[in-house]
Amino acid sequence: MTETFAVTVPKGYRVGVWEVREAIATGAFGSVYAGRRVGAGAEGLPRTVALKFLPTGTGTPRQLTHLRELVERELALLRRLHRPRLIRMYETLTVDDPAKDEYGIARWTPKVLRWWMNEDGTPGETVPEPPFPPAESIPAMGRYLCWIAPRPDTGLPGDKRVLLAAAYRTSYRKVNDAGGVPPKYRDYAERIAYYLKECTPPGRS
Repeated sequence: MTETFAVTVPKGYRVGVWEVREAIATGAFGSVYAGRRVGAGAEGLPRTVALKFLPTGTGTPRQLTHLRELVERELALLRRLHRPRLIRMYETLTVDDPAKDEYGIARWTPKVLRWWMNEDGTPGETVPEPPFPPAESIPAMGRYLCWIAPRPDTGLPGDKRVLLAAAYRTSYRKVNDAGGVPPKYRDYAERIAYYLKECTPPGRS
């Protein structure tokens, strides 16, 4: 049985000075791959490393905020610890994907972000240029989700929050046409349901 990775990264993918090699492990919030240094100007960095990838572009604003807080705590701890046999952190990167025209923590394409970047709901006067900081990307995602929220058909089966996430990932029209989460996105929807369970405070739903 093939293990489903939270973040699938192809072998040979470049992240900064690193090239992704074999998959090592995965969990609910991320996946780890072997990496090797291939870029120039990386003196002082080891030849081989473990690369930890955390998903960002298909989370809700609450999930992204929770994920960012977890990462910030982990980074603060690792930066303070310098002991033999402990994992050492060398750098952190927000992975942009120019080949898909996706950038930043929310994986926005510039032409789409333009329509959601202003608090008053008006589009930006020009197409923004990356990088897109979290303080800009996450609120824009919230505005986009608020626009999508009333558009899935009433009476669709399943958790409305998961249906909203599926509509964000594909489109509300495809969710309506499928009568729920389209088959292609059911693995994704299951991960969203898990994150909702893990991130929702006790007593709230």
